[in-house]
Amino acid sequence: MEGASVSDKSVFLSAANHFEDSLFRDMEALNVLPPNVVTRVSEYISPIVDFVQKSIDQVYGCETNGSVYFDVNKFNGSDGHFHLKLRPEAFGNAKELEEGEGKL
Repeated sequence: MEGASVSDKSVFLSAANHFEDSLFRDMEALNVLPPNVVTRVSEYISPIVDFVQKSIDQVYGCETNGSVYFDVNKFNGSDGHFHLKLRPEAFGNAKELEEGEGKL
């Protein structure tokens, strides 16, 4: 884990900014309008960590060698749970999307 040994964490932000800027330049060259809002996963690390920990606590996921694996079949088989990717017929159903992903 080389990244864990980096003492100046700004190198990660610098790399991310480089690729984000490159993407926006490419999209502009293709005449794609810029986004109204840019959301970065780095701004949501705490809620993501909480979600992953809750999944592990509820035995829907397990940690092995620094990675977390989710048991989608176990989740899908639990009462009141389903995974939209396992239900292609749910695609485009706004009501199910709101129930599965939260109202946007």
